[in-house]
Amino acid sequence: MFMESVDASVYAKTGEKLFELFSKVVEKVGSSNVDQIVTDIASNNVLAGKLLEAKYPNLFWTTCAAHCIDLILEDIFKMLTMKQTFERAISVHSYIYGRSCLVNMMKQFTNMKELLRLAKTRFVVALSRCRIFILKRATCEKCLL
Repeated sequence: MFMESVDASVYAKTGEKLFELFSKVVEKVGSSNVDQIVTDIASNNVLAGKLLEAKYPNLFWTTCAAHCIDLILEDIFKMLTMKQTFERAISVHSYIYGRSCLVNMMKQFTNMKELLRLAKTRFVVALSRCRIFILKRATCEKCLL
């Protein structure tokens, strides 16, 4: 349930300040109504989470799974082969979509389906888009050969 939005720029510097902010919200809602706090894994959030768990025995602090996966994929995309593959996929996509005759030809081969636009965004998105591009590779090759 969404309750409020807070400018946490003053609080985000230290774990103790974040703990104060989170604790105010828990008190406002009632500690018996809060089961879990989810944050990213920045050290200040880790400290705030541990302090919350110590103060409220019924509360669990966990890291955001999507953020953790994103950090893992960020490291994977630093590998030269992954980086090159992604950059090549962007180049092929740009080449096809820069030429209307190729777009039309591709649509004939893919039953009017489009390729997802590849962009350097969050890494989970980049990986899923690369996967789709690779799955449609054979169709693209038929179109271009």
